[in-house]
Amino acid sequence: MSDSTYKGIVTRLYEKEWNDRDSGRDIILYSFQVDSEKRYFRTGTKKPSFDEGESISFVADSKSGNVDLKSVKKVEVETVQAPKPSGAGATNASSGSSSGTRDGYWAAKEARDIEVTAPRIAYSAAQKNATTLVAAALAADALSFGSTAKGKRLDMLVDFVEQTTLRLAALQNEGHTLIAGFEPMAKSSSEDDDE
Repeated sequence: MSDSTYKGIVTRLYEKEWNDRDSGRDIILYSFQVDSEKRYFRTGTKKPSFDEGESISFVADSKSGNVDLKSVKKVEVETVQAPKPSGAGATNASSGSSSGTRDGYWAAKEARDIEVTAPRIAYSAAQKNATTLVAAALAADALSFGSTAKGKRLDMLVDFVEQTTLRLAALQNEGHTLIAGFEPMAKSSSEDDDE
C-alpha cells in the first residue's frame, strides 16, 4: 500500500447500496470526490464526517483510493482555493461573498464555467459538427481544390474546418437571440388551397 496525502474541496459524496458477499447482508458503501483529483476516494461502510463544499486533507492509498479516516482534517479553503476568474465573470463571482467561503468557491466555479468551460464545450461541439459538414461537402463534391497540389490540400481542409467551426460557434453563441427573433413563415396561398 503506497499512501499519499491529498487536499481538496469535496465536490461530491456518494452512497451505494451493495450486497456483502461474505455476510449476505445489504450494506452502504461511501465514496467522495475532491476538486483537485479526477478520481473517487472510498471510506468503505463508514459515512464521511464532512460535507460537500468543505475543504479537507487526508491520506489515501494512491492505487485503491481507500481513505484512512483518522487522517481526515478540515483545512482552510485558501490552501486549495480555486483560481480566481478574470474578466466580466470575476465581479459577479466576488459580489456578496468572500472567496474564502463555500459560497465564494461555488460562485467562482460558476463564473469559471460561464467564462471558460461553456465556451470550450461550445467550440468543441462546433468543431465536431464542422468536421462532419466538411466531410459531407467533400463527399457531395461541394468543395473544390481546383488545381491545388495534393500536398497543400490538407492545409486547405484544416482551413475549411476551422472557418466552418468559427461560423457554427458564432451561430451557436447567438442561437438564443436568433430563436427569440424567429417568426414562422406565413402559409402560402397554395397551402391554403390544399386544406
